[in-house]
Amino acid sequence: MQEQRYFDLYADSGGFSKAVSNLVLKAGFPSKFKLMPLEGGRNNKVFCIEHGNIKALLKAYFQHPEDKRERLKAEYSFLNFAHSNKISCLPKPIAADLQNNLGLYQFIEGRKLGISEVDQEKISSALNFFIDVNKYKNTSEAKSLPIASDACFSIKEHIAHVEKRLERLKEIKNDSEANKNAIIFIKNKLLPELNKAMKNVNKFIDDFKIKANEKIPNDAACISPSDFGYHNTLLDKSNNLIFIDFEYAGWDDPAKMVCDFFSQPEVSVSLNYYDYFIRKVADNIANPEEFKKRVTALLPLYKVKWCCILLNDFLEPDAERRNFACGFTHGNENLNRQKTAQLEKAGRYLENMEF
Repeated sequence: MQEQRYFDLYADSGGFSKAVSNLVLKAGFPSKFKLMPLEGGRNNKVFCIEHGNIKALLKAYFQHPEDKRERLKAEYSFLNFAHSNKISCLPKPIAADLQNNLGLYQFIEGRKLGISEVDQEKISSALNFFIDVNKYKNTSEAKSLPIASDACFSIKEHIAHVEKRLERLKEIKNDSEANKNAIIFIKNKLLPELNKAMKNVNKFIDDFKIKANEKIPNDAACISPSDFGYHNTLLDKSNNLIFIDFEYAGWDDPAKMVCDFFSQPEVSVSLNYYDYFIRKVADNIANPEEFKKRVTALLPLYKVKWCCILLNDFLEPDAERRNFACGFTHGNENLNRQKTAQLEKAGRYLENMEF
């Protein structure tokens, strides 16, 4: 029933307007305001709330009955935690409506970062943000944060996380040209890359005599922004780097954070920064040498994971989430075009992978 209630909220403009108005009033904003949709959201609907010079960002989170992750709760609690510890390089949380999956946040005037703009200064900014957040990981407030989405605390869990994504891709129906091409790509390109990555992981297990199902110690876990990378940043008017989108944030293995950071394809990060980045993260971790080797062993596996993510538009409920955020419909020409574009991106990503 949750799915029906949630979609009814947007099908009934009156119901949506009422929920937004209640949230805005709860936050102390004027009763009269403009609600303007914004482009760029791939998972949620995003709006600008405006009254005169006052602005706020409204996020309407997609929820599917097969996906139990509480994205609004994760993002709002992470932002609250960061700002309570005076970490200011991310938006302030203002108000939330958990029942209707609505979050209200500080509106950041800024622009997306280009790949050519990722330099030593930007790398240091990302590191400082991660390190600052984890200075407070032993506080009672930190311990109340959720486990990150798809968190992994053992080698076995890392492997299972990626294999699960590939298993889901096997559900693609051979009922269109785009889907047929995706199925061929997965069989002929992606699965062989998984096999190569698994050899790398197994060598690490053998060399270090690691028990694959043994979890990292609690004190080695980190508070992870999750989906961490420059694709989730804005440069504000003062040229400061602002980090955004924390709907998957929570406790996780720092090795996963590093692998994701260097694997996300949208604003890719050169491996020229890898040694510096991993060394800085390892400085705050017990047994840093084992940590570095674990990241190096897992990195090819996470490249496969991100290739799978590029193919999410071929799946349910991912395609429905994209439809919700972007207005695509099943069988729609726009959706088929999007699928083809994502398959081409996945092909280029595999061809250009660095290890």
